[in-house]
Amino acid sequence: MEQFKILKDIIIPIVSAIIGGLFTFLGVFITIKHEKKKEKEEERLANKPLFYRLDLRQEYDYNKAVDFCLGVGNFDDKAGQIFGVIKNTDNAILIIEGVSVNNKLYKSLYGNVIDKNQIVNVYVNVSKKLDESDEIIFIIKDIMENEYKYKVEVQYKDSEYSEMIGFKEIKNIKC
Repeated sequence: MEQFKILKDIIIPIVSAIIGGLFTFLGVFITIKHEKKKEKEEERLANKPLFYRLDLRQEYDYNKAVDFCLGVGNFDDKAGQIFGVIKNTDNAILIIEGVSVNNKLYKSLYGNVIDKNQIVNVYVNVSKKLDESDEIIFIIKDIMENEYKYKVEVQYKDSEYSEMIGFKEIKNIKC
């Protein structure tokens, strides 16, 4: 009878407290992990560059536009060119990592930072002729080094020149 009383009054409450403590610790751990992930995503979204394409027929202050050249530096080696006008919004600074054409990355020749509210003429000088089967990806980063990729829709003038007419984000978020 004495052993039953020890089991009932000492061991069961201790084991129950340990089990309860473990579940509480697990709950707090999961909550903290979720909140950190949520904060990281909020910070990423707050620093995500938002930009849009300007149509050449739109009115914009082209005198304030900055030229960004990517690709082959020697223009004699250029076989084609992709051109577009984009405007970065006031959300965040945009960093151009490059433009990939059929998995060949063309990087900026001079600089890669686009300030908030800046209009940019983007010239991508490529080493091969262009055609409609080309896969063109615009790759940018934010100031936190998060990378964003956009599939570029282009309108082909001929095998040498094309114009960027749209961007569609390729979702590949890692948190």
